[in-house]
Amino acid sequence: MAAQIQIAEIDAFGDLEDGLGRGEDWVELFNVGDEEASLAGLRLSDDPENWGKWNLPSVTLGPQERLLVWCSGRDVGAIDHWECPADDTDAWQYLVPNQALDADWRTLDFDDSSWQTGSGSIGYGDGDDVTTINGNVVFMRRTFNGINTGDLVHGVLAVDYDDGYVAFLNGREFARSSSMEETSVAFNAFAGGLHEAELYAGGIPESVSFDPREWLVEGTNVLAVQVHNYDANSSDLTARPFLALARTAPSPVPFGIVPDWLQPEAPELHTNFKLKPGEPVILSDAAGNLLDLATLPSELRAGITMGRAAGSPDWCFFTSPSPGSANLSVCNTHIAPAPVVEPNSGWYTASSVTATPGVTAGPPGQTLPPVTLRFTVDGSEPTPSSAAFTGFWNLEETSVLSIKAFGEGMVPSATVDRVYFIDEPSTGLQKVSIFTHPDHLWDWNTGIYVSGPNAGQDYPFFGSNFWEPWSRESRLTWFDGTGDPVAEARLDLEIHGGWSRAEPQRSFRLDFKKRYTGPLEHTVFSSKPDIDKFGNLNLRNGGQASWENKFQDAFYGELALETHVVASGWRPVEVYLNGDYWGVYGAREKADEQFVEDNFGWDDKAVDLVSAFTSLNGGPSAFEATVNPLLQLPDGSEAFHDAFADHFEVDAYIDYHIFEIHGQNVDWIAAPWGQNNVKFFRPNTGDGLWRPMLYDTDACFGAWGTSPFDNYLSLTLNPPYDSQFTDLFRKVLEDDQYRCQFATRTCDLLETSFSAEVFDARLAMTAANLAPAMSHHIDLWDSPASLSYWQQRVEYMRNHNEVRASPERIHVRDEFGYSDTELLTVSWTPPFGGEVTVNEMDDLGNGWDAEYFGECPIRIAAIPFSGFGFLGWQNNLHIDLGLVDVNDPFVEVSLQEDDQFFAIFGACLDGVDLSIQATTDGLLAQVTGSSQPLELAWYLDGILVGEGNGHVPSVPGDYVLTASDGSCTLMTEALNWPTSEEEVVLSVAPQMPEVEALSLSVSPNPVSNAAVVTGAEGGDLTVLDAAGRVVFEAPNVRFPFVLEAGNWAPGVYAVRLSSEKGQELTRLLKR
Repeated sequence: MAAQIQIAEIDAFGDLEDGLGRGEDWVELFNVGDEEASLAGLRLSDDPENWGKWNLPSVTLGPQERLLVWCSGRDVGAIDHWECPADDTDAWQYLVPNQALDADWRTLDFDDSSWQTGSGSIGYGDGDDVTTINGNVVFMRRTFNGINTGDLVHGVLAVDYDDGYVAFLNGREFARSSSMEETSVAFNAFAGGLHEAELYAGGIPESVSFDPREWLVEGTNVLAVQVHNYDANSSDLTARPFLALARTAPSPVPFGIVPDWLQPEAPELHTNFKLKPGEPVILSDAAGNLLDLATLPSELRAGITMGRAAGSPDWCFFTSPSPGSANLSVCNTHIAPAPVVEPNSGWYTASSVTATPGVTAGPPGQTLPPVTLRFTVDGSEPTPSSAAFTGFWNLEETSVLSIKAFGEGMVPSATVDRVYFIDEPSTGLQKVSIFTHPDHLWDWNTGIYVSGPNAGQDYPFFGSNFWEPWSRESRLTWFDGTGDPVAEARLDLEIHGGWSRAEPQRSFRLDFKKRYTGPLEHTVFSSKPDIDKFGNLNLRNGGQASWENKFQDAFYGELALETHVVASGWRPVEVYLNGDYWGVYGAREKADEQFVEDNFGWDDKAVDLVSAFTSLNGGPSAFEATVNPLLQLPDGSEAFHDAFADHFEVDAYIDYHIFEIHGQNVDWIAAPWGQNNVKFFRPNTGDGLWRPMLYDTDACFGAWGTSPFDNYLSLTLNPPYDSQFTDLFRKVLEDDQYRCQFATRTCDLLETSFSAEVFDARLAMTAANLAPAMSHHIDLWDSPASLSYWQQRVEYMRNHNEVRASPERIHVRDEFGYSDTELLTVSWTPPFGGEVTVNEMDDLGNGWDAEYFGECPIRIAAIPFSGFGFLGWQNNLHIDLGLVDVNDPFVEVSLQEDDQFFAIFGACLDGVDLSIQATTDGLLAQVTGSSQPLELAWYLDGILVGEGNGHVPSVPGDYVLTASDGSCTLMTEALNWPTSEEEVVLSVAPQMPEVEALSLSVSPNPVSNAAVVTGAEGGDLTVLDAAGRVVFEAPNVRFPFVLEAGNWAPGVYAVRLSSEKGQELTRLLKR
């Protein structure tokens, strides 16, 4: 019976979307017989060495029935059962809110013990509710345990509601009703539309499918739901959530039975591997018998599937896939190999081109039907009616050539594109050659570049084709600065930008999709050498600065990358469109969720991203749900200070606002037409902190008529139109510490990134890099108006920045009520013995100075180089006043008046070696070669956090160890903790004898609320924080012992067990 099952069709390029809306590879299985056949015991694999890689479930296929198996790598097969860990019969914690709650109420760590408990069928008590409330909004939480994500393969959430709902899993917005689209999730908000409950009338509620492995975690999880009425006069409210999960194994913890009306279909099948041309697809049975085999040829590409024609046993190739339906009776026996075209694309004074049929990658000796090579020279792809290429082609001017092979009964080959640059000027810039059908650009009705029939009369000509979200399949070759081709790709080409779309030279978006050739493989940005693959890029014309200096936004973003700011990389390139020179562009990263994954390594599917107007990815309510509760906290309170740091990356937030204010971005959150060009993102799989993205700063540095003396700090705090972004910024600067951080960091940047030495040098280098290409560009576009005008606008930007420093300090002083700044100078001797850093800024240079406000402390550090120690500070005013210890290399001081900190380094403590060893329980000092006791101290970002041989860090960061004999201080390089697992070793230091844990264990670890402590025997249990303070102790405990940690501050704790056998110690991380 098993032999009845064959492979019918295969797609290795993800052209079809699965039930979750994702394009995935697939294999279609077909029962060729006249009787039913079971798939039990059958296996699929892409590995010749492991035929049993993925087991098919016990599914029966009827005669001539087909089954689609997705090859996504997700591994979804047979399920054991469905279960409901949360439904309307369970006990839920619920609250009718009368004030804003912290966004944490949706997370697992939230303490809901003060909420009421009731059945999950909540409403006004009109016959379809068990729990009766009186209110227009209800918040609900259901915590469930025993989740083993390895057993979960599919999930469904159904909600019976009246009038709107938003659901969250573990704090991430998971689903919302259409009546809550573009609607606030505030505690007093109303739904945007009416919706009647379903179950009471015999209906079936709406449901959403999901992959639980992307949303749930091992152990304990929480489902949070908020339901809103349409208005205060609504006669009903219903809240009845149901969460169903499909498991592949019996449940370790029994959950509820799925209701009769909620009977989800069996989840789609997904193998644990993906497909790739050049690899096999193997179908076998449990006995290891080969049932079917397809070897995907390397010539296979997007739009072509491999299969069998109806009634034929032979493999062939379709250009019209038919998943789920009978295959076509006409099928191509081969894919024509790509032609060999010589020479390759590049720069030539003249060239003669030859083309010959390619060689198949199939079995040796395979004979292919004859082919005809056909070509085009306008960027379009050749068709069967295109001219035949014979002999050779002589070139006398820059040209594009596209060649494809055609043969009887064959799928045409891939298109081979060439661009030959003949006597083009050499500028040193990288080049991008785009090939596309001319109609894709210039057709009056469908071309993406032209105005089209519906264009408006006034700039920026809304209604034009170039304002439409159209994309056109195209090809690309990328050249390095020497003219050698380094990457090729197939892509979707779109017009990009805002009002700059209306400029004659328009920007492009390049979308390198999986269904084509996948990501562009090239290290585009020298500022980001670790990123060598891109799913999309923008080719930007310079935006609203395209007729000015052309690179303002790009230059400012690159400058910001040297700070804590998150910004896109930039590389100037020259673009050729179907062989025509199209001018200078800036290759930029697109500021989207893929950018977050590329730059931080966080899964783009678990990124919340918001703009000034809407949610761009992830939960639509994520930013609002974070910010609104923060705004309700008292100004300047410790509660706000801590909560803000819990939700935002403070350094990135502060630096971002300083960059926008220093540049005086007219088109930002204080724009006279309302907020614009704002994006914030946070990862749900990383540190969970919000960060802003710096982008579109075309309106900075006086480009739109502003004076460097305009007070943009005041304008940002008091904009024409308030928004959640300006409300939060005001709130942040009401906090004394954040206000000082903003003021001090402004002073830092005015003497580093914004200083004439740095800013001017970077600007001059950028302009010099572009200058050779600008004459050619201006000849084409007359924008900027002339080379001299372009040079004037570059100089204008430089001058604006230079003048900006003095008024910016005054604006900070006056806004915060500070006194005038004092001058700090740092120096050291000998020059090669070390350096002095200020506020963790290094490489400042001997004699560096900067102005700072006396109301705010600054951090100064004397860092000895290898072979040297710190011998002390030269006496100065602050030492004489007793404000600074002359022997302390790390100083935090508020300047009383102008002063110099002069560090003295020298060779000392000869033979002593000092290092840090990362252990499973913290950090350990390693000191060798000392004949006398040394004082050991631990520092985090210049702040003393511990003393002695060992230290248990409580927060991540750069830790430094010092050793001193009273006159000489040695120092290690900073060690970033936590280190990778490979770097962690077990400590056996004599000062920490208890680190070698024998049997003591804590689970879960990390812990959110409660943890279970186990061990071989009981004893006295003590928990200490990173500073050595006792936070819990209990005598004579017996195991297992439940440790309540819900009220502990986040950090690392030492759990110590003392018994007759000695001491055992383990580490516990509290999140």
